[in-house]
This record gives sequence, C-alpha cells and structure tokens, in this order.
Amino acid sequence: MPRVVHFEIHASEPERAIRFYRDLFGWQFNKWSGPVDYWLVVTGPREEPGIDGGLVRQVALEKMPVPGVGWLAYLKDPEGNIFGIMQNDPAAK
Repeated sequence: MPRVVHFEIHASEPERAIRFYRDLFGWQFNKWSGPVDYWLVVTGPREEPGIDGGLVRQVALEKMPVPGVGWLAYLKDPEGNIFGIMQNDPAAK
C-alpha cells in the first residue's frame, strides 16, 4: 500500500477545531483562498518526518480523482469521525 501523503479533518465548526489542534499539537493553519472553506495544516518543519494535511467544512465523499495529482477519498473511522486520504497518481483524471 502506498504511503499516506496528506490527511484531512472535517469539522462543523472549523474555528473551534483549529483552536483545539493548535493548542494540543502546535499545528499551524493557513486559510486557502479558493472557493471553499479550507485550511492547510502544517504539522511541523519540512525537514522532520511527518505529513501535513487540511481542515475542511465538508461532507464525506467517495474516492475521486484530483486531475494531475492523485486520488482523494473520505472515510469514517470506527467512531464515526470523517477523515480524508490522498494517493499520489499524476495520471488521475
């Protein structure tokens, strides 16, 4: 199985979730300037092992291509929490 390269957190109240993760882990959140409410999550310095992610105000979606980037899917864990994962695939259409 390919390595996970991006994660997403879904939140009905993004500002509250941002405060929680910033206070708990020291993560940085940068609001995306695109057409949907989306924040890029920086979990630490690039030179250290780990992955960055995103926070979105959105419902769960099935696997879909992100053209030229890869495949994106939203899932639920056993407690019903929604999370997103992405697999690199530049040929995705």
